[in-house]
Amino acid sequence: MREELRETIQAAHSFHAESKGLLKNTAMESFTKNALQSVINKFQELYPEVIIEVHINSHLVDIVGEGFDIVFRSGQFQDSPFIASYLARNRSVLVASPEYLIRYGKLDTMEDLQKLPVGGFATDTFRISELKYTDVQNQVQTMPMDCAYFGNDIDLVVQQALSGRIYCKFPAVHIRDEVLSGKLVPILTDLKIPYYNPFYAVYPHRDMSMRTRLFLDAVRNSIGEDTPCWESNIPGKGVATGLN
Repeated sequence: MREELRETIQAAHSFHAESKGLLKNTAMESFTKNALQSVINKFQELYPEVIIEVHINSHLVDIVGEGFDIVFRSGQFQDSPFIASYLARNRSVLVASPEYLIRYGKLDTMEDLQKLPVGGFATDTFRISELKYTDVQNQVQTMPMDCAYFGNDIDLVVQQALSGRIYCKFPAVHIRDEVLSGKLVPILTDLKIPYYNPFYAVYPHRDMSMRTRLFLDAVRNSIGEDTPCWESNIPGKGVATGLN
């Protein structure tokens, strides 16, 4: 009994000692804005002695060398010695502005989409100008898109979609506010479009600090177990297999 009591007291001391100090994390901007920031605010209300440092980027980082406690990424680190814990799916959604839909009418079929101006993504090494989907026979199809605009930054393409000049496919996490406000409207939500790589929490080892574990639990609870919080106003499910 005395041994159990001593262990309980030691655990309580460890909890209070580790629920303060610096917690350093990194994530892409849209994930930080739509999944992390509200958690950070509530977490620091519960644990005011925890200092949270956020680095917004999407490139590979030196987790140990740069002192990160936890990294949030879409897709796992290949051949990585670190722990990658699944957080949520990363659904892709077709959207258009209300002005676009007024101009071109209701979009119900792939034939409707194929002949209309769309936005695409381009870099120095690749260009996305087609849409992959799964048809009613469960066969993967590829539709060439009539791209009227390309951008190498997703926010550029979002702004062009908001202008009413194009429709586009975006990660649902990136357009949460635009969908909630009605500035962008999901279209063909029953169409089976492959997901992007899912979101993971990546950390150096399983024996993480108490403050990091508490923060990760808070992030999980906020996102939800099945449908991520940023999909709350988007019907349909897409499809979890295949490549974009």
